[in-house]
Amino acid sequence: MGNRGLWNQQKDGKWYRFFDAPRAIISPESPATLRALQLWAADTFDLTPWELVPFPTPLHSDLDVVYTIDKDRGLVTVAQWESTDGVSSRLTRQVELANIYDPSFRTLDAVLADKGNAVEQLRIPRPRLPAIFPAMNWPIEPPTPLNELQFRCFVDFVRLWRFYLDDLAGWSDRSLLRTMAMGVLRIAAWDFEVRFGGDPEEGPGVFSSLPRWSAPANDIFWFHGFLVTLYNPFESLDQAVDNAQAYLENSQCSAPTVRVLLLSLSHVTLVEVSGPIVKCSPTLPLITNSSALHPSPGFRALASLLTSQTWKTPRCEREEWAVNVPTEILETIVQALPSRDLVSFAQASFRVEKSYYASSSLPQLGGLCVQSFEFSRPCCGEGYQPTGGSVACAACYTWSHTHCLGLGTLPPSEVLKCASCQQDATCSELDGGIHRTYHTGRSTTPAGCRVAVDGATRLLTLRTSEPAARRPELRGSTSGVTISPGETNYAICFNGVFSGLAYGLDGSDEG
Repeated sequence: MGNRGLWNQQKDGKWYRFFDAPRAIISPESPATLRALQLWAADTFDLTPWELVPFPTPLHSDLDVVYTIDKDRGLVTVAQWESTDGVSSRLTRQVELANIYDPSFRTLDAVLADKGNAVEQLRIPRPRLPAIFPAMNWPIEPPTPLNELQFRCFVDFVRLWRFYLDDLAGWSDRSLLRTMAMGVLRIAAWDFEVRFGGDPEEGPGVFSSLPRWSAPANDIFWFHGFLVTLYNPFESLDQAVDNAQAYLENSQCSAPTVRVLLLSLSHVTLVEVSGPIVKCSPTLPLITNSSALHPSPGFRALASLLTSQTWKTPRCEREEWAVNVPTEILETIVQALPSRDLVSFAQASFRVEKSYYASSSLPQLGGLCVQSFEFSRPCCGEGYQPTGGSVACAACYTWSHTHCLGLGTLPPSEVLKCASCQQDATCSELDGGIHRTYHTGRSTTPAGCRVAVDGATRLLTLRTSEPAARRPELRGSTSGVTISPGETNYAICFNGVFSGLAYGLDGSDEG
C-alpha cells in the first residue's frame, strides 16, 4: 500500500484536510515529514488548497498515518496502525505543537518519543439511572419485513462509517455526534429517500468519504413525535434527563406526557415525562464493537418503537379527511408516490404513516418483498410461521419462533433469555473495536438478503466498491472468473445527501 496518509488541521474553530501531496504524506520517521509539519503549522501558511470539512477525518484501513494539527489547542496528534499477533490496532500519540520547532530533533518520531504521550483508547462506560426513577419497559413488537431491512441497513451503516465511530475521542465534536445520531435515527424510522439506478457521486466506504447529511444544530430536537436528547457518552445521563425536562418547561409543551429518547450513540434510553414524574426504561447498548456484524439490542428496540403503530393508533383513529379514501386506494397511492414525496406524506398523516410502515411490500424500494430474515429471526431465518408463536429475548430483544427453541406456549410471566445472553456472549461493549471485530468476524455475516422483485428471487447486496464497468483493471480479464457487474439499484439518501449505503440486486442461488 505504501505510505498513504492524510493531514487534518483545525484553525479558528474550523477543520480542514489535505491528502493530495504524497511526497509530504510520509512516515513520522522521515525528516521531510517534520519539515512539512513545521511549514503547515505556521500561522502564515495558506490553507486555501485544503478542503473545508465538518470534522476531522479518522485513521482508515486504506491509510497508514493521519496527522492532525490543532492550532486552537496547540497540539499535534499522529494516528498509525500497529500490528500485534497479526491484529491491527491504532497507535495514537500526541505532543504540544511548540515542541516541533525544537532544533535538537530531526524527525517527528523523535519529538513524539521524547516529548509526546500515547493516547489511550477510550472505553464507553455504561450509564446508570438513579433508582428513584420508576421502571418502564420498552414496547417491543414482533419484527416485520421492514425491520429486517432496517437491521441490515444499520449493520451496513456502522460497517461503512466504523472508522468515525471507532474514534471515540472524536465524539466530543458535537457536530459529528449529531450527524451520526441523525443517520441512526433515520434508519430506525425508515425516514430517507431512495434513488433508483445509477451510481452515487462518491464511491461508498473510501477513506475520503464524509458523512455530509444535515443534522440538527442543537442536541435537543423533535423527531417522529419523540423529543430526542443527545448527550456525550462520557457525560451524566442524569444531566441529559434534566436537560430534557428544562427544554419542555421552557418551550411550554402542552402535552400531558412526552416520550423522550436519550441518545449517546453508544446507548439509548426511553423516558416518559409527565410533569414532575419521570419514568425510564432500561438503558440499552446502541452501537457496540459487534454492530458491524449484528444489530444491537438498542437498535432493535429503537426500530420497533419508531415503526410501531400501537401507541399511535388513537391519533390515527381521530384523524379526519375531507374525502373518504378506501384503504385499497390509499395503498395504491403509497406505492406510486416518489420516494421523497412518500416520506413527507407519511409524516403529514397518521393514516398514511400506518400504511407506510405496515405494507407487506416496501414502497420505498419499488415494492420489493423480503424473503429471508437472518437478522430479525436468527433462529431459522424464516419470517411468519403458520403454527406456533414467537418470543423475544428479555435481554437483547432478538425474536425466535417457539418451535425453533423447542418450546410450547410460553407463559406470559416467564422471562426468556437466548443462548447468547445466557452465556454473556451478546456484545454490549464499545472501546474502539468495531473495525477489529468486523475484520475477524465478517465471514459469519449473511452476504445479502433474499428478496422478491417483480416475481423473481434476487439477493439484495451492499455495494462497497464501484461497478465493474467503472473499474478498468477488470476489463479484458481472461481469468475465466465471472465478475458481477456490481451495479447499484438503490442508493439511500438522508435529506437528499448520499448516506454511503448503496445496494444492488444479484442473482440468487435458489433461482
